[in-house]
Amino acid sequence: MATIGTVTTQDSSQELLPPFSHTPLSETDPGEAKRPARGRTTNGEARTPLYVEDSTVVIPKKRRYRGASRQKILVQWRNLTFPCYYSDLLTPATLIEAIARNPLTSPENFAKAILIPPNNLRATLHLHIPLHTQGIGAGDTVTLVTRHAKVFDPYSVQHFIAYREDDIILCFLAALRDISPIPLLSELVVCHEGLLLDPTSRFQDCHLPQEPSLHVRFRSHSEVHPLQEPVVPEITSKAGDSLADVWNTLPLADSSWVNLLKT
Repeated sequence: MATIGTVTTQDSSQELLPPFSHTPLSETDPGEAKRPARGRTTNGEARTPLYVEDSTVVIPKKRRYRGASRQKILVQWRNLTFPCYYSDLLTPATLIEAIARNPLTSPENFAKAILIPPNNLRATLHLHIPLHTQGIGAGDTVTLVTRHAKVFDPYSVQHFIAYREDDIILCFLAALRDISPIPLLSELVVCHEGLLLDPTSRFQDCHLPQEPSLHVRFRSHSEVHPLQEPVVPEITSKAGDSLADVWNTLPLADSSWVNLLKT
C-alpha cells in the first residue's frame, strides 16, 4: 500500500534564502574611515604646494621621463647636475636645503652655499626671495657655489673662510678663532688693503670684492706675542776687520743669537 506523506506546519514556514546578501563595508568595520579617491582633494582641504608635497624639489631618477612633464630647473654643483621641480614659490634657500639632503652630497658642504644666476657669475641670488621674481624661470640653469675669503691671521698664516654676503665682518674673526691660536676677539681688527673694517657691518655693505684678501691685526702693535718670528740682526763688517772683531760687535745679552749665527 502506498504511503501518502503530509507536509507539517514547520516545513511550510521555512523560506528559501538568497544565495548571497550584499553587506556594506561600513557595517563590517564602523571604525574604518573611507579613503578619498587618489589624486583628488576632499572638501575643505587645500592642495599642498609642489615642493612640500614631494618633501624635496630634487627629481628622483625613477620619476624622470621624456615627454610632457612638470616644469623644472637645473642646478649645477661641482661636476653634478640636479634637475629640480620649479614653481613660483621656489626660493634659493629651498633648493640648497633639498640638494644638501641628497645622498650624493654632504650637508656640511652647504653651510655657506649660495646660488648664482646663469647670466652673471659675480652676482648672488637672494636666499629667501622666490626665483621667478629674481628673473629665474623654468628651464634655466643656476650654479651652486661656496665663496671663500683669503684671511691672514696676525701671524701671517693664510686661511680660507667660507662666507655669505649677509655675514658680518665679525664672523671671520669667530671662524678664525676655531682654527688659529688667536687671543680675544676684542684685541683684533680686520683690514682690507690697509683700511679698517667695521666688525658689525655686513660683508655686502663694506663694498668688498668677491673672495677678497683680508688681514687680521692686533689693536696694539706694541704687544709681543709668542708666535711672532724673531728678527735676526744684520751683520755689517768693514774691510780689514777680522772674524773676531765681527763677533765682538754682536749683542751678547741673549746667547741664543750667538749660537744661531755660529751654526
